[in-house]
Amino acid sequence: MFVLNCTVVQRTFDDLGTPLCDVTFCVLDIETTGGDRGADTITEIGAIKVRGGECLGTFGTLVNPGRAIPPGSTAVHGIHDAMVQNAPDIATAGRAFHDFCEGAVLVAHNAPFDMTFLRLKQDRIGRRFDHPVLCTVLLSAALFAHTGKHTLDALAERFGVDLPEETRHTALGDALATAEGFRHMLG
Repeated sequence: MFVLNCTVVQRTFDDLGTPLCDVTFCVLDIETTGGDRGADTITEIGAIKVRGGECLGTFGTLVNPGRAIPPGSTAVHGIHDAMVQNAPDIATAGRAFHDFCEGAVLVAHNAPFDMTFLRLKQDRIGRRFDHPVLCTVLLSAALFAHTGKHTLDALAERFGVDLPEETRHTALGDALATAEGFRHMLG
């Protein structure tokens, strides 16, 4: 699924000249109880870790938000209260996710949204999300400014990435689609 041809991609990530195929990326997505960064919280975290075209692993967990999930949010991502009743809280899920992405560059579609929600919970998690972060919306805008379309759906369509309806707006499903789009943009 995720293949980065290191012989083709000769760009580097940092001033030290690290080839992109040697950089570990953790492509993530989160689902939330809503979009209000002050009142809402995380209900699901999904991620895929890749390096040099190889999938190093996937991470996926529901998160008990400690509050009711509004029907409008459930209509988007399908996560309802009964599904998260026995899920780990954000402290437990956040520590596990932080361990998973240790040493990686974080990549997300609309990264400011995902990173804000993660960083708002750093004190409860007991870890800092101070990783380098790349945003595929901004990468898309830089590469394809003329299109004006930089949604995950537009990215998937542009690169022929399969974005099945049944996995759309699931954290792991969107992370996998983002990883595929990111792979194409790296090329």
